[in-house]
Amino acid sequence: SGDERRKPFTVFSCHDVTILSLLYGVGADFLSSSKDLVALGIDPKNDQRWRYWPDYASTLVFELVRVENLGGKEDEFEIRIVLNNEPIRTLTAMRKGKDVMNASDFTELTQLLNEVNPCVVRSGPECETVDRDMSTWTG
Repeated sequence: SGDERRKPFTVFSCHDVTILSLLYGVGADFLSSSKDLVALGIDPKNDQRWRYWPDYASTLVFELVRVENLGGKEDEFEIRIVLNNEPIRTLTAMRKGKDVMNASDFTELTQLLNEVNPCVVRSGPECETVDRDMSTWTG
């Protein structure tokens, strides 16, 4: 059966500031600067965009979605990001005219995180004493 290839469902618990750091890290459109939005051809109507804080008990989900291609091409994968049951658009996806981030863009993001702190993306004995709190990454 194909179950051996499936990765387990993983749940992490964190603080609101960590969720906020992740949203900034993936380039959530509602946290983007007016300059970034104008560069994408979007008229920023509300300067309050930057004033966001995750609600208590917020849920941030990263979903790996297989997109089946017809005509013999290999299937592609996308990353759908959902905050409190609402889909999140990222600047990376919007620059490509899409609603979701493709897996290669997400891989680039995780590689960048790995360069900043290798123990954020992976675990092991060398990472047991590493502070994984990403709340300090915003400043």
